[in-house]
Amino acid sequence: MRPDAGRTLLQDAVGGLLARKVARLDARIAVSRSAEAASRLYYPGDYRVIPNGVDVERFHPELAPFERWRDPRRVNLLFVGRLDPRKGLQYLLAAMPDVVARTSGRARLLVVGDSVLRRRFEAMVPRTVRGDVHFLGHVPSADLPRWYATGDVFVSPASGNESFGIVLLEAMAAGRPVVATDLPGYRSVIQPGENAEAFPPGDVGSLARLLTALADDPARRAALARRGRARALEFAWPRVTDEIETVYRQVLGRRTEVTSAA
Repeated sequence: MRPDAGRTLLQDAVGGLLARKVARLDARIAVSRSAEAASRLYYPGDYRVIPNGVDVERFHPELAPFERWRDPRRVNLLFVGRLDPRKGLQYLLAAMPDVVARTSGRARLLVVGDSVLRRRFEAMVPRTVRGDVHFLGHVPSADLPRWYATGDVFVSPASGNESFGIVLLEAMAAGRPVVATDLPGYRSVIQPGENAEAFPPGDVGSLARLLTALADDPARRAALARRGRARALEFAWPRVTDEIETVYRQVLGRRTEVTSAA
């Protein structure tokens, strides 16, 4: 027997049990079409797509930035997330020499987030831009809205498997222009060219060009920020909870009909 045979048998048993439980559900909700497609592979059935919500009062454009990191001579590129290869920070680090050079040293990168891989990512920073990339580590959740306010451009270079873009929504609600990987899960939130900019997964050159263009164009940044905020309002929690409550009311209504008929 292979060493992993026991684990595989256990996974199959648990997976089969879970599939039977899911099949008995009265309703299924997925946060995006991408999440729905992935769920259907394992748990077939009908799904209602209802996105995650965002607190548009907590994340809003009027918050004060951290003055320590505000400098009219610099453009802050902001990354927020776990330091994990799937989040694509390695592509952003690889793009930085080109961005810094093309902006005559005005662009710098603030990295908010941590993991056991932090030193590995710090070692990836090209020598020529080590003074322009700042790893800020884990920050208190209460401070996160102000970190968004501190960034001039929010960057999410995830390499794939993102079912939804909650960090994109937070940045957009905070009035930050967004540059993100063109992923199906992210397209449930952004409309590239309209309220955000997008680049192909892993395309360092395209990422560098987009960041350079935005760093040099305050008017474009402001336009994206304005339209991004408007888009984020569509995902405000009151709207989302109304949709979820509708599903629950429908399920309860069907249950009541069945009980009455019995």
